[in-house]
Amino acid sequence: MNMRRMPWLLTLATLLTLLPALSARAQAQTRLQIEARYAQSLRGKIDSLPIVILRGTLQERGQAMGALCGRDLLQTMAAILPVFQQRPGQGWPQLVALTQATFNTPEDLEQQMTAFVDGLRKSLPEKQRIIEPLGRELTVADLKTILAFPDLLGTGRIGFGGCSSFSAWGPMTPDGQVITGRNMDYPTFPALLPFMVVAQAPAEKDRLATIEICIPWFGASTAMNEQGVLALMHDENGLLPRAAAQRLPRSVVLRQAIERANAATALNDVAEILRNKPMMMGANIHLSMPAGNDRQLPAVFEWDGNALGGGITLRQTDPNLLPDALFCTNHYLKRRAIPLGGDSVKRLNAMASLARQTRDAKQTIDVPTAQKIIAAAAVRGSLSTQLSIIALPAKRQLIVAVSPKVGSPATDGPWVRVDWDEVFKAQ
Repeated sequence: MNMRRMPWLLTLATLLTLLPALSARAQAQTRLQIEARYAQSLRGKIDSLPIVILRGTLQERGQAMGALCGRDLLQTMAAILPVFQQRPGQGWPQLVALTQATFNTPEDLEQQMTAFVDGLRKSLPEKQRIIEPLGRELTVADLKTILAFPDLLGTGRIGFGGCSSFSAWGPMTPDGQVITGRNMDYPTFPALLPFMVVAQAPAEKDRLATIEICIPWFGASTAMNEQGVLALMHDENGLLPRAAAQRLPRSVVLRQAIERANAATALNDVAEILRNKPMMMGANIHLSMPAGNDRQLPAVFEWDGNALGGGITLRQTDPNLLPDALFCTNHYLKRRAIPLGGDSVKRLNAMASLARQTRDAKQTIDVPTAQKIIAAAAVRGSLSTQLSIIALPAKRQLIVAVSPKVGSPATDGPWVRVDWDEVFKAQ
């Protein structure tokens, strides 16, 4: 063999050896397909799941959100408005007026909403901006009403929602790290709500980057921050709230909390923000985070506007259920007497039963098992599971499913993996 050709042949052999790894790397890097840009913000998708990455100041992110998600917000309005327009005296204008009279919106969020409307107007022609049942364009007042939408449950104007979640760690999981599952249940509307991943990389130094799985809005109900802290909101009627001139939407307070919660001190950080807030109704806030020697373990804040305990009661693992797991639905376990029955108790027991069976079989809860556990708590019909996630906080990874058709639970749909670095490093 010609010795002069040897280096070239060795180089070729090396490249052929590396090709599979290079191909796999390229495939991983291109899983997120970018479809649109606005300033430094992006919109794309992983499989069928929309991903929006908002960068910059509060106002820059608001305007980008309006430009990149405006159609989705109008789609949300089209899905929910027919339900209210059929109720004499309880239509959308009445909900907007009730929101204006009852809820206070922090100034920074109002600025972001104003920027959203501006971005929407810049991205769509006037005819496409009209909300057909209302015969007008979207306003900041509409955005405030959507933000307060979960809290309007407490007025009886909207059917009560539901949610189920669990966390497991230590000997219950393959690596000892925390795994969390979550279903978001809501009244079934005539059309599917456009759930998406909304990632925010704020320019403000006092706020952590976050990922929220949601419709386009300005609160937080299913959100993870850059330290792997995960916050999940579950509706609860709550104890009788104290008198207050105006209330705060719960999702606003939870957004403030997730933007500031450090993994090592998450329970203290979140408690400080939740405490003594003027709420209209209650909630269970399920908080999970990466496990570690210097880290706290998942817990639930039973939270409302009552004076008891400054509005919060901390619930950690219940040894009577499982010592290395936590379960949460729509009723308090410590702040008031445990209810004897009902769907909320049934869903909690269904999750706990499957987790216990897994332990008794000397198995651990991995992602497929976690999916089975939350599927056991899924609902369908007039109230349906519209969003499901499995979270691995230590990996900053979410596996997401949304309802595949009206009335069907999200657990029936395809699951899509969302990796933190893949989203935030997208260009």
